[in-house]
Amino acid sequence: MTAAIVVWNTVNLERATQVRTYMGKPVDGKLL
Repeated sequence: MTAAIVVWNTVNLERATQVRTYMGKPVDGKLL
């Protein structure tokens, strides 16, 4: 169960990062 939650959070974080970059507000890599 824990592994599924980690995968879910990783996927969502990646998507959010892509959306912010697309919108011109990239996320600093140091924060990830």
